[in-house]
Amino acid sequence: MSGPGLMIQRCLRCGEHLFPERLACSRCASLELEPVPAGPGTVEDVTQILRAPSAATEGPVVIAVVRLEKGPMVLARAQAEVLPGTGVELEDVAGAVLISPRSGRSR
Repeated sequence: MSGPGLMIQRCLRCGEHLFPERLACSRCASLELEPVPAGPGTVEDVTQILRAPSAATEGPVVIAVVRLEKGPMVLARAQAEVLPGTGVELEDVAGAVLISPRSGRSR
């Protein structure tokens, strides 16, 4: 993958991992949050959008629900064919979350 890895937040008080970015922890309401790498995840579900969301994007577009190993769930655009149970790496490209299958790993 070419872009930077996706960053999420970790609460310094209770250890909860958060995504998307928040001002306060959703578990303990602490304002003490730090950015941490999201790490890998596993595809929970996949859907295909046949009509491209913009003229700059070719359809179809594959969207996946990914559960991070650290806990949060993320919606991401798949760069390659993925199925539920596929282990993936995440990256942030200009604010878009993209996933690619991890080589040789799945649930």
